[in-house]
Amino acid sequence: MTTMVVHSANATAAAAMTVGRLRDLLDDLADDTPLHIGVYGHQHFNTVLGTMPVTSARVEPTLSGVIVLLYVPGIS
Repeated sequence: MTTMVVHSANATAAAAMTVGRLRDLLDDLADDTPLHIGVYGHQHFNTVLGTMPVTSARVEPTLSGVIVLLYVPGIS
C-alpha cells in the first residue's frame, strides 16, 4: 500500500489530493476491506476517528472539484 502526503503548510486547491491519487492508494486493497478514517496534520493524528468505521459516503460537486463526505457513526 502507498502513502500519499501533501507537503504544504496550508491546504490549497493546488496541493489538494486528486481522485486519481486516491484511486492509486486504494488500488491494492480488496473490495471488502473495511474503511476507517483518521485525520492527520503536520503534528497530529486523531486516533479516535482512526478507530471508527465509515458506514457510508457520498460525493458532492464543488466549484473546484468534488468533496467526499464520509459518514462515521458517533461523530457529530
